[in-house]
Amino acid sequence: MTAFDTVQTEIAPCLGCSACGMDGPCVQKDSMVQLQKEILKADMMVWVAPLYYFGMSAQLKNLLRQKL
Repeated sequence: MTAFDTVQTEIAPCLGCSACGMDGPCVQKDSMVQLQKEILKADMMVWVAPLYYFGMSAQLKNLLRQKL
């Protein structure tokens, strides 16, 4: 089992450059490179987040918006 804390990871927001869909991998070299490998090999994922004003943290939203 692999666990990670989105607050402690560096995940940059998408630049909208379309490189990941056209020319290859994402141009940003952040923690998402390693996290993507872990996510794609997982059989199941569990998202755990405290609710702040009826929404999840900005870090978790940023992770969920990434293209896999």
